[in-house]
Amino acid sequence: MNSLTPGAAARAGKDPLELALAADRVLCDRVRLFGERQDIPRLDAACDLACNSSVSVEGFSNAIGEAMACAIPCIVSDIGDARSIVGATGEVVPPGRPEILAQAILRLAADGDTRERWGALGRRRVAELERKVGQQALE
Repeated sequence: MNSLTPGAAARAGKDPLELALAADRVLCDRVRLFGERQDIPRLDAACDLACNSSVSVEGFSNAIGEAMACAIPCIVSDIGDARSIVGATGEVVPPGRPEILAQAILRLAADGDTRERWGALGRRRVAELERKVGQQALE
């Protein structure tokens, strides 16, 4: 696969992710990059599940919280605050283990009842977390 480093791609005015995707014969027909969008609620409504596959430390993931607020069930890597955000309302997988992540995605994709249950639980959980953070800010 021929690809530019992220720095070289940026200097050439190219998005390194787009370049890497275009060079990958398998993914190029399966993945679409939409760029900046203004209709995120519409896209969220079309999601069956959300996946956050981070492999490096991050704090509170807004993407996880936003998905949960939209009643989208989540599968997350056990990085940063992801486990404490999702709790028992989704699935937590080890970071850097794509085969385990893929198995979790396939299981959840095939189980509509669990998706619906986790989505509803996640929405309630993120509302509860928001209330707790708001109360702490007032104290």
